[in-house]
Amino acid sequence: PNYQFGVSWAVPAGPARLINQATTCSDPVNPPTLCNSAQLKTSQQLCAILSNNTGPFSECNAVVNPTSWVAGCVKTMCACKGASSCLPPILEAYQQACNDANVT
Repeated sequence: PNYQFGVSWAVPAGPARLINQATTCSDPVNPPTLCNSAQLKTSQQLCAILSNNTGPFSECNAVVNPTSWVAGCVKTMCACKGASSCLPPILEAYQQACNDANVT
C-alpha cells in the first residue's frame, strides 16, 4: 500500500495525539516493535474496553465494529509506551464514530 498521502497529513506526535503508524513504519508488512511485552500487555488491556461486551461501548459495537479500532488503539498505545494518558483521545474518537452512527 502507498502511505505517502497519509504521511503528508501527519501531525507532530505527542501524548494527546493519535500516532500515525505509517510515519514510524518503514516496512508495513513487518512493522518495527514499538513497545516491549509489558507495554504491549498494558496496551491490550486498556484498549479492550472498546470491544468489551459489557463495557461502556457495548451498544455501539454492533453498529461500529471495534476490531480495527482496538488494533489501532494498541498500535497508538504502544507508540506511547503504554501510557494511559494516550487512551482518552482514542476513546473519544470511537465515541464520536458511535455518535455519527446514531448510537448513544
